Amino acid sequence: MLGAGHQGPGRGRAQLSLDDCNKALELQTNEAAIFDSRALAYLKLGKYDECIADYDRALHLDPKMATSLFGRGVAKDRRDPGAGKQDIADAKRHTLTVADEMARYGVIWTNTAANPANLPAKRREP
Repeated sequence: MLGAGHQGPGRGRAQLSLDDCNKALELQTNEAAIFDSRALAYLKLGKYDECIADYDRALHLDPKMATSLFGRGVAKDRRDPGAGKQDIADAKRHTLTVADEMARYGVIWTNTAANPANLPAKRREP
């Protein structure tokens, strides 16, 4: 993954990283690592559709990129609980330490489908 902009909390850093990745993509459009990094920035910004699209591009360029599989699974799961389970399992099967690697970038996955306590609270109707 590119840049230090991903490490640590804060939407400001994610936005800076996104800007850096956009500049890098102006220079080189076929680099899986750039799409992987930009997808991570989108994930941190809560832009799941853009995130998944960039992880798809990264995986098209490098189908074995475990961080992209894991990140795409997290994004799918956050958008639709349980939807990312297969991507996460595939990523872990490919690289056993991928969850630890992504945790260093602030991406933690909990199986929301298996643990309803992890789901967002339902809004009460007045």
